[in-house]
Parts: sequence; structure tokens; C-alpha cells
Amino acid sequence: MQHISFDALVKKAMKLKQVGIKWHFHMIGPACIFSRSKEQYEIIMENESNGEVFSSYFSEKPISETRRMAEVAYGLDFLKRKKNVDKEIRSDETVAKNEAFQKIMDRAHGCQASDAAWHNHHLPPQCSLNPNKGEHCIVFEDERGGDALYAYYDHDPGDDLAELERLFFAKGG
Repeated sequence: MQHISFDALVKKAMKLKQVGIKWHFHMIGPACIFSRSKEQYEIIMENESNGEVFSSYFSEKPISETRRMAEVAYGLDFLKRKKNVDKEIRSDETVAKNEAFQKIMDRAHGCQASDAAWHNHHLPPQCSLNPNKGEHCIVFEDERGGDALYAYYDHDPGDDLAELERLFFAKGG
């Protein structure tokens, strides 16, 4: 993993997108199950074509930087996407449409109502953090210490992710 400035990270992401190379990013905080540093925040970016990983560290929660990376990754109108309720997801077993993701949304709304910190991740099929390679995954973490929730998809869950991210950014991170 190579540590670089946030500006360099954005430039790398834009360059990869421009030439059509898939990449993704994560904002990881001290309370995150994926955190290697319990003292600082980190935005990491994975080049999906060759596995290169780049990161930038932050002393405070990088909400505006995370939003910037989301805009580069998903487009400026990402948060305006509407959910397609016909898509099916699965959890540990095949479940009814949107059941696992609905549990995530219920928990997120509960955290919002009690002003509890939470965050989420989208793990693409080839993500180094993804426990089920080959599938997309949305992970939800209640930073009060509850179990993480997972929703797995056989397709890009962009609409569900946008719904969850709208809630995340509405609270200011």
C-alpha cells in the first residue's frame, strides 16, 4: 500500500476512471471493523485491474473528502439515484427481495434517530475486504458496537447504495 496525499488520490482515481480501469474506495475510521489504525481515519483506493492500493490518512472524519471520492466514483448525481425495488439480494441464505438491505436501512434509521454514529461500505466482487469474492456487498456498522450487517448482490447495488449514502451524508457523516 502506498500512502499519498488526498489530492494525489483524487487525481489517481480520475485518471483510472478516464482510461476505463475499475477502481473503488473506502473511508475507514478508528471504529471500523476494517481499520488497521485505531487512531486515525483513512481513505483507501484499490485499482481493480492490478490490485494496487493507495491511501490517505486524516486526523478527523473526512466527510467532504469521502463525498468527493463518491462523486468521482459514481458521478455528481449519484445521490439522486432512485431505488429499483425489483432487484433481488441475498444474505447468508436466499431471502425475499431487499430483506437484508431493508434490515440495514432500518438499523441506519434507528441510529439516525438516536444520533448514534454509523457507517457503511460497498465491497465490489474483487475487493480485498470482501468476504464473498464474486459478489457485491454492502456492509453496515453501528459504531456503538453492534454486529455488522451484510447484504450480498449478484449485481451492482448502486440504487441501494445511493439510498443509504443519502442518509449517511444527510447526517453529516
